[in-house]
Amino acid sequence: MKYFVGCFGPAALAKFTNYKFNILLIAGVLATATYKYDLKTDEKGVTHSHVGPETLTCKLVDHPSNELDPEFQQTLSNDADAKTYNEEKVAELKEKSFCKIAEKAYTYFMQNIREAAKEVPSSDFFTNIE
Repeated sequence: MKYFVGCFGPAALAKFTNYKFNILLIAGVLATATYKYDLKTDEKGVTHSHVGPETLTCKLVDHPSNELDPEFQQTLSNDADAKTYNEEKVAELKEKSFCKIAEKAYTYFMQNIREAAKEVPSSDFFTNIE
């Protein structure tokens, strides 16, 4: 959860460098990946899809919530930087954190699609493509 923790002040983060704690994160995230693809024929005459780099957009679709480890929550409550955060800043940090997690998941998903596209003919993915 370094992305979530990294959104808070350096004083809080430094205190937990070697500390393990639990965070329960709950949110609805709408993530959309756009990418280009080409059809390429290999040396055996089989056509494969080549999936290009993706661009990810992300937004929260509900109000995220979290439950922090009590000791970590206490440290955040005492953190000078965290004390200055208004509701808007907290909402911004939560959205960045949840979207970073979604981005990591989508990246893994897209890597799997790329690998499958290298091995499986494009006709197994799509129909009526020329």
